[in-house]
Amino acid sequence: MHFLVLAWDRTDEDAVARRDASRQAHMELITELFEAHHVVVGAGILDDDGIVRGSVIIVDYPDRAAVDEYLGTEPLKTNAVWERFEVHPLRLPDMYLKR
Repeated sequence: MHFLVLAWDRTDEDAVARRDASRQAHMELITELFEAHHVVVGAGILDDDGIVRGSVIIVDYPDRAAVDEYLGTEPLKTNAVWERFEVHPLRLPDMYLKR
C-alpha cells in the first residue's frame, strides 16, 4: 500500500542547520529504502528563495504501522528537523510504479 508523507520543517533560527546536518543520514536511509522498493519518490519542498522547508515522500509499505516504524528511524524526524507531518494512504495508478 502506498502512503504520502508530507512533512514541514521547523522554522526556528537553527532549522536549516539541523536539516543540513541530517541530510547525509537521511539520504543514506532514503537510498536504502528506495533500493528495497519502499520509497517510490521523495523531494524537498522549496520556499520562494529555493530553501528546503519540508519534504514529500511516497512510500510503499503493507500498512500504516510499517510507515510509522520507518518514521521512527527517519533522521529528519529524530533530529528535530520536521515540526509536523501528515501521512495519507494513496491509490497510485500502475503506470507510476514501473521501474
